[in-house]
Amino acid sequence: MSETGPHAHPEDFALEGGENGQQRGMGFLATAFTDPLEALQSAKTERPDVLVTDVIMPNLNGIDLASQFKALYPNCKILLFSGMSNYSEFFVAAYEAGMRIPVLSKPLHPRQLLAAIRALETED
Repeated sequence: MSETGPHAHPEDFALEGGENGQQRGMGFLATAFTDPLEALQSAKTERPDVLVTDVIMPNLNGIDLASQFKALYPNCKILLFSGMSNYSEFFVAAYEAGMRIPVLSKPLHPRQLLAAIRALETED
């Protein structure tokens, strides 16, 4: 992974603090955002390797955010998580659009999240 990824949702991914919203730990440098539009804007200059995002967020849902990240960086790995089981229409729409994105269920232990991110590194 490069020094610019992954992007992470701050309430669910806590690492050692850094400057400008960046978090460092467990071999990753993560930049946390509370607004998906800010994450998208940052991605235009930061070139992330991985996007870790919730599905349900204000302003832009995680699947649409993932789609826009993929448009910018086709090799960017995506990992979604959700605490809502009744949003299957988002997942069906993503699947029909050709997106194959792993989805983790909340709550999850940080070790599960880190294992999922590491698994993305080994994908082709």
